[in-house]
Amino acid sequence: MYEFKYSSVINSGINKVFNWHKNSMVLERLTPPWEDISIKSVDVPENSFLLKSGQVSINQRIAPFLKIPWKVKHINYKGNRSFEDKMIYGPFKYWSHKHIFEKLPNNRTMITDLIHYEPFIKVKKIDSYIKDRLKIDFNYRHKITKHDLESPFYNSKQETIMVAGSTGLIGSHLIPILNSFGFKIIRLRYNKRKNKSSKSKKEGIIDIDWNPYDNKKLIFNVLKNIKIKYLINLAGENILGYPTKKKKNAIINSRVASTQSLLNIIKDNNINIDCALHASAIGIYEENNESAITENSAKGSGFLARTTIEWEKEQNKFNNVVNRNINMRIGAVLSPKGGMLKNLITPYKFKIGSKMDYASNHISTISIEDLCRAIIFIINNKSISGPVNMVSPESTKLKIIFDLLNQKLNPILKISVPKKLLSSLGKEITDEILFANHNIIPSVLNQNLFKFNNENFKSSIQGMIL
Repeated sequence: MYEFKYSSVINSGINKVFNWHKNSMVLERLTPPWEDISIKSVDVPENSFLLKSGQVSINQRIAPFLKIPWKVKHINYKGNRSFEDKMIYGPFKYWSHKHIFEKLPNNRTMITDLIHYEPFIKVKKIDSYIKDRLKIDFNYRHKITKHDLESPFYNSKQETIMVAGSTGLIGSHLIPILNSFGFKIIRLRYNKRKNKSSKSKKEGIIDIDWNPYDNKKLIFNVLKNIKIKYLINLAGENILGYPTKKKKNAIINSRVASTQSLLNIIKDNNINIDCALHASAIGIYEENNESAITENSAKGSGFLARTTIEWEKEQNKFNNVVNRNINMRIGAVLSPKGGMLKNLITPYKFKIGSKMDYASNHISTISIEDLCRAIIFIINNKSISGPVNMVSPESTKLKIIFDLLNQKLNPILKISVPKKLLSSLGKEITDEILFANHNIIPSVLNQNLFKFNNENFKSSIQGMIL
């Protein structure tokens, strides 16, 4: 039998720290970005709760076409002291994970993860790999726990926030963070066939099926007795994909229709929103080869710029019904689970890399963790309103991005991608996304002293890719 132990001190009381682990999405929040884990099912006996006697089934992808199923059961629950996860089946002969909480002076708490495990095959090299991997994973988990519980923005009032577009790349990462920070959540989930509400299986979350293209007046009875303070609008067709006429119309219409629908929902259901945050894009800006781009810089004239201008025009109609209205001009979001980074690293799984020595344009990126932390920051900073550049402090040249990926992932083969070949993807993809020169500065976030976890692309991938 092998043992692994990891401890850290949280500057928060034991009751708050222990109860935080009861959050319905704590597993999603604590899963490192390099771990490809999906929850299959959560089973909780009647008149009980997850940490006491619930069972969780997950799939862990360890290779492009290989998933390993796990099932664990929570046992030995002792309030404010400990609980245990014991494997029913999975990749080990035996696995037990004890979560131990110790009250310390000065309103602090020691948390300890104690794991006992036995592999099916006992080989020193395999055991060394397992322990190294556990150390990396639990270092991440403890950093997240410490960050969220020690944050001055922890929502002890359990205010309610409505999120549209909650199942996309950003929404899927944001919802567990909002849950971690104590928010009650209403998820508007696109369903073209119906508009109705249902209670999620996850405590503190209400799901509403929503069709933004439905011209009917949308009255949701479930909202009558709920005071919704914040709205986050992430809805819209993904801009990636070959820019056919149909695709371009979907990009425009999905953004305009969803924003108009949300405004009507607020009015028709008499919701008093304090702050509305809308996803916008840095594609709104005109390219600038000489100086940095701020929130006050000139707007562009291409398809994406025109689309974003029209989008923000609809967003700004919220100024009449909310106290603060935010246009989040988001850069290329970095996550191994989707978007730009996933597309870039997919060939590396087959040990094939790329080079673009000719690509000297600046790409403004932001890690998905920083983006979601910035959203929490804006919600709590009453002085922020209007356009906000959601990008890291430093942009990176495209050719450097490929150099960094080659250094990190060490491919066997490096292919130089001809620019003419990429031109076949369409003008909107090549000129306005891939080769657009956008050296963008997050001026508003900098002025308000937001602390970035990742300053640039290099820092971001160090915390995402093993």
